[in-house]
Amino acid sequence: MCIKVSIIKEFTVDKKSVGGSRSGADEVILSTDKGQMKSHASTLHFILDCVSAQHDITSYLSLLKRDGRLTLVGAPEHPLPVSVFSLIFKLGSIISWIIVEFHKYCLKLYCAQYN
Repeated sequence: MCIKVSIIKEFTVDKKSVGGSRSGADEVILSTDKGQMKSHASTLHFILDCVSAQHDITSYLSLLKRDGRLTLVGAPEHPLPVSVFSLIFKLGSIISWIIVEFHKYCLKLYCAQYN
């Protein structure tokens, strides 16, 4: 099974950095672009959130498919607000981990689950 990797960014410095090829991703989704967020709604199985600053994870939850998972490895100073309804109707889950090199471990788990 082929895995498609998408990067979700808040902004881009220039048009060239939007492509994602430099990072190895298949595509880049700008979280500030409502059109892109809407067109990618319910398309992702898994989101690995590495942001340790305050940010809106509710908008990310809209990108998850049914039974999707958002895994937090960043540690914001204050709790993140979450819209519970964005999880209930999709049977989604939010998981939080503090493990060094967890992104590699998580990718292995994801590949094992969907292969």
